[in-house]
Amino acid sequence: KELYLGGNSISGTIPSETGELSQLERLSLHGWATTRCTATRCFATEYLYLGSNHLSGTIPARLGDISGLGELRLYNNRLSGTIPADTGKLSQLTWLYLYNNRLSGTVPAQLGDISGLSELDMSDNQLAYPRSSEERDEYNRAMRICRGAGSATCLGVPPDGCSAFADVKLSVTDPNKCVLCDDQTAGLVLVGVCILIGIVALAAFVCFIV
Repeated sequence: KELYLGGNSISGTIPSETGELSQLERLSLHGWATTRCTATRCFATEYLYLGSNHLSGTIPARLGDISGLGELRLYNNRLSGTIPADTGKLSQLTWLYLYNNRLSGTVPAQLGDISGLSELDMSDNQLAYPRSSEERDEYNRAMRICRGAGSATCLGVPPDGCSAFADVKLSVTDPNKCVLCDDQTAGLVLVGVCILIGIVALAAFVCFIV
């Protein structure tokens, strides 16, 4: 029921026959050197640890069919493409680690359906920060798991930071918002101008009183 092969110097591919182990509950390949696997046939019933490998390609949507999956760790790889909306079907998921990959696209609203999620880490990716009202609505639906009592710990997204997204920084005026670097600079300049105007007005008022 458990197969741990992490921390070795094994190279080559993960055999597709691994996917035929119907009784397998835990599969840990953490740190398997130079592995090449689509992850389509490499799965376990409850835990899937594929962190710190050289996995490339996209996250297969069929992972959402592993109904009993409790932990999915795909961090420190070279995965690209979008986060599948079918990830939201993993109702038993408690940990989802996607950090340090090359994921793009928007955060799917379906993530907000995983009510039992306790940790979500999407930091250090290239996801698209929502711009339009439709994208913001989808993002807010996804992030509802990160808000309120008993919410999940969410990393890479505000207020923790904005490293999950490409070309944005955490706002200096609103810790729950990411802004483009140029917008942040413009905002700081505007604040500085307002402060300067306030100082000049105060000085003029003092001089008038004197």
